[in-house]
Amino acid sequence: MKVTVIKGKNVKDNSSLIYSFIMLVFGFILLFNAEQFITTLFIIFGALILVSGIFRFYQYIKQKKELNIEDSNALLSGVCGCAVGLLTIFLSSILNNALQIITGLWLFMIGLNKIKQAILFQEEQTFLIQNILGAIIFITLGIYSIFAKNVLFMIVGIFLIITAVVDILQFYKK
Repeated sequence: MKVTVIKGKNVKDNSSLIYSFIMLVFGFILLFNAEQFITTLFIIFGALILVSGIFRFYQYIKQKKELNIEDSNALLSGVCGCAVGLLTIFLSSILNNALQIITGLWLFMIGLNKIKQAILFQEEQTFLIQNILGAIIFITLGIYSIFAKNVLFMIVGIFLIITAVVDILQFYKK
């Protein structure tokens, strides 16, 4: 039996280029306007919950009319879905601020934990310097996140931009 291997042409997948550009756009949005982006995500999330609640409420009314069945679970989930959806939409900026403060506190606590580790393992000089530097960075980022902008989303934006640029360069390098 003879096996013939046919090599295909070097076909470029344009979808990877499209995804890279989308990633690049999201990276810039997160880097320069993370607060508005996250608030918009909360609004979209709230709208989805609201639509789900309305649908469950509609199902309750339909079952009660057509089948004469009173499903209190459908009524309760519909009303709760509508309430949670509306609250998420109307409180989206407050939820964004809460997320920003929680992220900042989390980074701050990591910094304090690194200081604790540095004190516990102070006999190892390189470990001490690394932990103190790491602690200073995390505490600074935490304070910045609490009082200025959510630095975590900015970092994610930077990584998305770097990854997208590398992907685009690799696409054209092939």
